[in-house]
Amino acid sequence: MPDTMTSDFKPAELDIEIVKGDYWVETFALSVDGTPINLSTADIHIQVTQGCSTSVLWEATVGDGITIGGASNNQINVSKLVNLAEGNYEYDLKVTYTSTAIDTVVKGVRLIDLVKHNVKSMADVEVVAPNYDLGGEHYNNFAFNGLLLGQITDKPFNNKFKDLITFTKETCSDYQINENSVEILPYADYYKDVEMASFDELPDHTASTKVNKRYSIKTAEFKYKRSSDQRQNNSQNSIDDVHTETQKYLTDKVDGNLKVEIDPIRSAFLIEEARKRAFDNDQTTSLQNDDNLFLLKCVSLSPSAQGGFGAVLLMQELS
Repeated sequence: MPDTMTSDFKPAELDIEIVKGDYWVETFALSVDGTPINLSTADIHIQVTQGCSTSVLWEATVGDGITIGGASNNQINVSKLVNLAEGNYEYDLKVTYTSTAIDTVVKGVRLIDLVKHNVKSMADVEVVAPNYDLGGEHYNNFAFNGLLLGQITDKPFNNKFKDLITFTKETCSDYQINENSVEILPYADYYKDVEMASFDELPDHTASTKVNKRYSIKTAEFKYKRSSDQRQNNSQNSIDDVHTETQKYLTDKVDGNLKVEIDPIRSAFLIEEARKRAFDNDQTTSLQNDDNLFLLKCVSLSPSAQGGFGAVLLMQELS
């Protein structure tokens, strides 16, 4: 669906000096994420005002002081006579253009279905995971590998249980393999506060207490193994993921360390890098994330829903 995008540009550092009776001659270039914007059908207005007044004292539009140029039609060329009295003025450059975006459609597998299939390949037992199954909070998590994101569907989607099951750590959950089922439940369902035993007699001064070293920790670390800093195609001024790892300091009385690492990838930047393979002329080239597991939490849209997109718009003054 065509999306109409309106962009207002006010370059704070661009001061322009024009002598009354001279022409304002300027060239601006617009791009989005490094790609030139085709402005051949855009509606462009430059308006000059003074002080707090909203009255337009000078204006240029396409065909009246503004022409579109450049090899990619992304340049705004300004050339118009200025007859304003001496003073300080402000100008607004407003660009309205229509960009046609086609949705990328990729095949994915609902996470709980992937787990059930993986378990079934080893044993014909039930998977009990109420939080991830129908009606659960995490039901709409979908799984992909890099090949699926790149619309390469003629290769197998292989997963090892020991790598796949690490997704449970994201939600403080765990799994338990029983004789007739595999359970995936929150910690609280496994470790309930139930009294197991009591002492009728208080210990004397000769008694000693031993701490369980497994739970005696000095620091706790939580992180995703792969994030945007591992992109193969990092470019200058690129943006990285946030909140991909954390570390908590607990006490200096013990030396233990808890380190939790999540194998599945939720990085939007790594997902986008894999998706772009669909537009790569040489899809035989192998990338590092071809077989890695990506997870996305999705939402259902009605058939009449319209999509949109957002991006960083850049303006460059060329002259």
